[in-house]
Amino acid sequence: MWTAFAFALFKLQADRYMWYHSYHHIVIDGTGLSLIARRVAEIYNARVAGVEPSDPEFGSLRELVSEDESYRDSDNYSTDRDYWAKRLVDIPEAVRFAGKLEVSSDSVIRRTNYLVATETKTLRDLAERCGAHYPALLVAAAIILLHRTTGELDIVIGLPVAARFSAKLRKIPGMVSNVVPLRIPVHPGMSVAELVNIVAREIGEAVWHQRYRGENIARDLRLKGGLDHLFGLNLNFAGFDYDFDFAGNGISVHNVSIGRVDDASFVIHNGSDLSGTRIDLLANGNVHDAQSVTDHHERFMRLVRAFASTVDPDMRVGAIDLLGEDERHRVLVEWNAPDPDAVAEDMTVPELFARQVERVPDAVAVVCGDRSLTYAELDRESNRLARVLISRGVGPETVVAVALPRSADLIVALLGVLKAGGAYLPIDPGYPADRVAFMLADAAPILGVSLDEDCGVLEHPGLPVLTIGTPQTIRLLTGYDDAPVVDADRIRPLHPLNTAYVIYTSGSTGVPKGVIATHVGAGNLAGNQIRCLGVGVGSRVLQFASVGFDAAFWELTMALGSGAALILQEQRVLTGEGLAALVAEFGITHATLTPTVLGTVPRGELLSVTHLVVAAEACSVELVAAWATDRTMVNAYGPTELTVCATMSGPLSEASVGAGVPIGGPLSGVRVYVLGAALDPVPVGVAGELYVSGAGVARGIWGVRG
Repeated sequence: MWTAFAFALFKLQADRYMWYHSYHHIVIDGTGLSLIARRVAEIYNARVAGVEPSDPEFGSLRELVSEDESYRDSDNYSTDRDYWAKRLVDIPEAVRFAGKLEVSSDSVIRRTNYLVATETKTLRDLAERCGAHYPALLVAAAIILLHRTTGELDIVIGLPVAARFSAKLRKIPGMVSNVVPLRIPVHPGMSVAELVNIVAREIGEAVWHQRYRGENIARDLRLKGGLDHLFGLNLNFAGFDYDFDFAGNGISVHNVSIGRVDDASFVIHNGSDLSGTRIDLLANGNVHDAQSVTDHHERFMRLVRAFASTVDPDMRVGAIDLLGEDERHRVLVEWNAPDPDAVAEDMTVPELFARQVERVPDAVAVVCGDRSLTYAELDRESNRLARVLISRGVGPETVVAVALPRSADLIVALLGVLKAGGAYLPIDPGYPADRVAFMLADAAPILGVSLDEDCGVLEHPGLPVLTIGTPQTIRLLTGYDDAPVVDADRIRPLHPLNTAYVIYTSGSTGVPKGVIATHVGAGNLAGNQIRCLGVGVGSRVLQFASVGFDAAFWELTMALGSGAALILQEQRVLTGEGLAALVAEFGITHATLTPTVLGTVPRGELLSVTHLVVAAEACSVELVAAWATDRTMVNAYGPTELTVCATMSGPLSEASVGAGVPIGGPLSGVRVYVLGAALDPVPVGVAGELYVSGAGVARGIWGVRG
């Protein structure tokens, strides 16, 4: 049950009182509230003076109703309706700090701060230099904050207006005020002056058409949620006239509430003088917590003060720094702090593998069906192949196309290419012919490696193919030395900055691109896998990914960079019960799976897996609940343009993930930043794009120079 109005008088001190009055918004608006406050002061002053109060100068409510009826029957009504219909014909979805629509809340979180007189004056001067009034500058600041917080380029906010066009209407208490939409285009390269001019023009148009109700606009646009779907943020200028007193006792006004809040509302309290500006932010407690409201308010104040400190109309929207000093240090330094136990080593993949050969020569390196190779055996076989490849011109910065199924021969071939100094171009024999043709034409390999029965996959003009496993190739290999391959054997010395592999993206956003990955990130990747996943001698790593994806290099490095065994199966179906059976048969301890594939495996399987990595897709909370109980489960993320992995979560649990499964923080040797459109760090909690730097960032795209 609600009441139309309520009053209370509080005695704070002998000479200090607080008068509280509140009204339902259906009864009165801000203008009416100030009229009533002034009338109460008139009555009080008359009583103190011992005289009868004069009659009020208020008009009647009937006059307000009649004025509204006349407007609705006029041509102005039709003109206003047509203006809003045209202005908002393709209106975007409402932009909100919260990012979602929620019911209005009785729990409103408020934050308050002040601009001092000198700051207010500087801002007024800046507005004047931009050819606008002070309110347009503050609206522009709110637009910039929303833009920089959400990345949206077409923003609609709500502007409360008095909607009282005549002196007569300005003397009648009642509910006349309206909320009209301001639609503002914004982009990072726009200057403050450009934006302020657009805002000023938009305010002028909106004020001219302000009598057409916001509720009617929403209804005309068929927005089911009414004004809630028209805009998220309001910017309310509370410039009411309170220049009166109570029998010579001065007053100060404190706005307690402006009513319901759907997302957030800035309330600007400023008089006609330059004494300063009070800026409140009120936010819906259903969708915001206290810290997020504080952050948004501080960023707005920081943004406005950036205006006040520069007085530069040519300042670019995307160049304004929203981060405080502590927050900047947190996102740039603290969240990218290196692991003190990590040792960064620049080495090539052959050097990384040679370290394990020396350390555990008799440990099993590769298992495929009935065939297994120790580290020493794999080393010798790949050394022979490397020398064959060198004899055919393979060396640093040359590309070899490898089209082999999951098999021990695949691992021998990849290592052989890398030991020769070349870069391998992995091609899944099951790829469509047109994709293979594109990759071969684009990467221009000097040689191909495949099985005899699959050699047609690499059929390309001028491309010779070495077929593995044929009697001829077996005889050829036995004629070459199996001793370690060194720079003296290669066409040119091999350096960590040389290309290790060229892997093509899916092409989902256009033409596939060949990412040039160097050897630099391999040692760093293996070190992170050993530290974070406990992989080592005795571990058994599942080779799950298609060779055409960089995840296959993740699995190769995890095993052969740590002394573990890599388990491959050519013919097995690596989903559901088939995957579970393979894991059980070979005692897999470390598996990296996509959440989609993991979701096909019956719960309770994968008992031997001690470390489960999910990657390549978003992981659900339900999967974590199902699989994280009996093992270490982590979520990993990395673009093809980095050596496979950029970030990794800590051990996941149902209790730790909350509403979503995190991708974690940067691996040691890697740094990650969330940047905005102007490539500046965005504030904590603000959406942006993830940028990666550090060990293993790709050298570029094949065929793209400069």
